[in-house]
Amino acid sequence: MRLLHYGLAVAAAFALLPGCSNEELAGPAIPEYIPGDSEVEIRFATQTAEVSTTVDKRLVVDDNTEMDMGVFCLARAKQVSSAPDINWFAEEDNYDNCLMKNVKATKNGRNLTWEGQYFYPISQYYMYEFYGYYPYSEEVTYTSTPESHRAVVNYTLDGTQDIVWGRATQEDKFAYSARYFREQGADAQIPIIGANSVDEDGNPHPGMKHLLTRLKFKVTTGSEPEGDGEKVFDDADLVSVKSISIVDAVQNVGLVVADWEMRGDRSKDNWHNRLTVVGDTVRTEFKLRESDTDDSEMQPVAIPTELNTTKEFGGSIMLLPAGSYLMKVVLHKADGSNDGAGADVETETPIKVTSVVGEPGTGVKPLFNAGYTYTVTIKVNDFKEAKAEANVSEWQVSDYNPGVVEL
Repeated sequence: MRLLHYGLAVAAAFALLPGCSNEELAGPAIPEYIPGDSEVEIRFATQTAEVSTTVDKRLVVDDNTEMDMGVFCLARAKQVSSAPDINWFAEEDNYDNCLMKNVKATKNGRNLTWEGQYFYPISQYYMYEFYGYYPYSEEVTYTSTPESHRAVVNYTLDGTQDIVWGRATQEDKFAYSARYFREQGADAQIPIIGANSVDEDGNPHPGMKHLLTRLKFKVTTGSEPEGDGEKVFDDADLVSVKSISIVDAVQNVGLVVADWEMRGDRSKDNWHNRLTVVGDTVRTEFKLRESDTDDSEMQPVAIPTELNTTKEFGGSIMLLPAGSYLMKVVLHKADGSNDGAGADVETETPIKVTSVVGEPGTGVKPLFNAGYTYTVTIKVNDFKEAKAEANVSEWQVSDYNPGVVEL
């Protein structure tokens, strides 16, 4: 899994972490005026915020690493009622409806650039908004009817990818268009994909949105079952966690990058409906890897030999948000020989891991949310009484504790 650490600038200025604040914008104040053509070039502001996220490759990337994203610029509404009806992906010539169609934008250092130039048209028929997503794909499924037009990218997940999405839209009259930038001048707001997002409740949520849930793992050790509870159980030094996996993971998903019917209120991004299950509902197993930068099989991790001690291990598992997940744990108990021989102990049935969302008693269903990291703590007791506890922690501060699950 690839960990991304960079401050992103120019053509899409994505802020990728949920809850990140917007930094002061730099760069060109307004797009360039093209003499003689009367068109305004599509440009973006500079975003200097430091951001971090996990993405789909398995190497460490920094400000000098190149990566690709997809960008759309699509008509959002008419400037004049006499303008032709909007249909983004109609087969006939509809440049004014779709200015940028899955343009491959390359992030290099803090800049995001693409080949060629794109301009707001001089027709002044429409206002526009921008959509961005990661990771980029050349395979996009387009739907185009008078009632429905959308763009969907399909992904096959394996537990290591991250998927992010965002858009740039404006409530101001004529935004975004050549007319908007000319009339507003220095007061015009430059498009920043994701910067003016809000959540489904209308609360500010700047930054492109992670659409998957991330699980991380820790292990702790129980006390001796028949002792005074002041030390770990006998032979704890011979026990290790051999593997962790989620056995009911959704593998095939579709990202709805843009959909005419899903736009709704322009102040809301509807990001919670952006990922859909593709095809049948057959589930698969996602195994925990060695680390977020190493895609190899997880190596056994010795459990702590002192009480009240936890040890983080492995990388992350990225999953489609759900109400619960089924987890399989394999432990190994060595026989004390130098060759590491011993016996594996596997959970007879998968452990159901759940989270809690909302105030207690509100009736809100448990849910692992998109854009959150949840840390599951595995408590290993003596093999005569093996248990597991799930302790959830999120990127955002949570006051709620999960229940206990047993092996």
